[in-house]
Amino acid sequence: MTKKVEALAKCTTRIDFLNLIFPGSGTKNKYLEVIFSLADEDKYNSFTIPKKRGGSREILAPIDDLLEIQRALSKFLMACYHELYGDIGTPSHAFLKGKSIISNAKQHKNKNFVLNIDLENFFPSITFGRIRNYFIKNNKLKVEPEVATLIAKIACYKGFLPQGSPSSPIISNFICQILDYKLIYLAKKTKCHYTRYADDITFSTNLAAFPKELAFWENDQIILSDILVDKIARSGFKINHNKTRIYDKYTRQEVTSLTVNKKVNVSRKYFDDTKAMAHKYYKEGNCTISGKPGDYHKILGRFNFINQLEKYNNKLIFKKNEKNTPKNILSNGKDVDVTKQSKQANNYISLTNNSKNHLLIKYHVGYDYLSARERAYSTFLYYSTFIINEKPLILVEGQTDILYLKSALKNLYKKYPELIEKKEGVFNFKVSFYKQSKLKRYLLNISPSGAGILEVLKPKYLFPQYAKCSSSPVIILLDNEPIKGNPLGDFNGEKDLNNGYITIKKGMYPNSKCSQSLLERLQTNKFFLLVTPKNAKEKKSDIECLFKKSFTDEVKFSRSPKNGEIGKEAFSKIVEKNYKTIDFSKFIPLLDNLKEIIEETKK
Repeated sequence: MTKKVEALAKCTTRIDFLNLIFPGSGTKNKYLEVIFSLADEDKYNSFTIPKKRGGSREILAPIDDLLEIQRALSKFLMACYHELYGDIGTPSHAFLKGKSIISNAKQHKNKNFVLNIDLENFFPSITFGRIRNYFIKNNKLKVEPEVATLIAKIACYKGFLPQGSPSSPIISNFICQILDYKLIYLAKKTKCHYTRYADDITFSTNLAAFPKELAFWENDQIILSDILVDKIARSGFKINHNKTRIYDKYTRQEVTSLTVNKKVNVSRKYFDDTKAMAHKYYKEGNCTISGKPGDYHKILGRFNFINQLEKYNNKLIFKKNEKNTPKNILSNGKDVDVTKQSKQANNYISLTNNSKNHLLIKYHVGYDYLSARERAYSTFLYYSTFIINEKPLILVEGQTDILYLKSALKNLYKKYPELIEKKEGVFNFKVSFYKQSKLKRYLLNISPSGAGILEVLKPKYLFPQYAKCSSSPVIILLDNEPIKGNPLGDFNGEKDLNNGYITIKKGMYPNSKCSQSLLERLQTNKFFLLVTPKNAKEKKSDIECLFKKSFTDEVKFSRSPKNGEIGKEAFSKIVEKNYKTIDFSKFIPLLDNLKEIIEETKK
């Protein structure tokens, strides 16, 4: 089906097209005013960012009114592109659903030779005239001249595609169709693979010698063949010869900054630099990235990128292991049906590159079984979450507990200004809550259960001698069940905490590699164990016990629902919605203890 493409071909006027990308009634004159009445200088905000290998790149960010139009244009053209070519039917890997620098790089994995070519001034070389003519003359699109002019006008800044506009990437993919067809033909003729990621062109081959029809060495210089240069030039682009590279299999081969010799991965230098940045962050609270000040978010971005490659490679290992040794995928060695193993793996695939014979695929792998890169990421997550936390952090057994606590605080906000405030009708929590995720569960081994959250006390991380440590506490809230076999009973023995809390000191970090000075700081007013209140007659309590029985009976709440009763999830939504009218008085002792812990850490 080509509904979008057919609708585009039927547009004969500007208004027709604007009605297409902005469906619904109402005048479209406001869009025409932005497109045609404003000068280009007034449509964009200009700034520069440093290039990876020196110099700077100008970014042109559209103003909000133009941004809305360009986003609508991009969304529509993306749908047209998908109808015509599909998501994976072209050699382009940039700005397309299901594609990335990873999908681009993996096409050239484990090859004898890799050739990289960079196109000079990629976006600026795609001009107003090229865009307009492409949409008019393309036989698959058949756009009316007035509409093609409007598309080019929306997309261009001073007659060319600006870098920073949301519509530039998809338009560049349309324009580069001509280039891609020519280079695919040349690649097949020379027995090579070809892909393009925006302005990065890559050829690779397993031939014994790189084909001279594409490039060759002469006096220690790489010379691109006349036919290759001509095809690129005839497609309207110029080559940046300073960035042309040929790699053989004995050197580190790179494609879009990823190594591709045996597997797709970030370079060792990139990983080592990221670890060094994290180490400085632990010691000083800051770092530098490419000579500029860095922070937590930038380091996190680098670790996320590294982990993306770890997941990709581990997924390949899983598939191979599933095929060759289906009964040995899980770490416990049990004979588990392959279908069940696959279902579990799909939740979060990240195997451990630990040994050839022992691959793990489960959530609770533990620090010892993570790869070196996963360990570094795990260390960073632990430090930034639990050691340098800005606000007091609360860990709970289940995610519904967070909704209960937030609802109680909003109801009692006047009583607890140290924990929450309300400004202009908006609540601001002065405490934070640990949010579970599959990634954190895998890397930190912390799961949503009593025993699971106690894993926060069992890391094996190596931090610098003088690593910074915030004064904000980490508070573990457990159900008050001082019975052997339950998390509290197993951790603290069958001792009653008298509805209160303890500072966790004994038994902390039994196998830790932390420096002694950091351990001493962590064991002094940093980690606390808090329990839900219970009366003298009760042997145990959980957070649901803090709601009045009349209320839980009214809504038919049950921990094991049946016959029209509701469970925790549905109950938590009712609490969240009706926090203003619910009686939270039984939460007061718990919140008092929470307040006392925070005040104690400030002394």
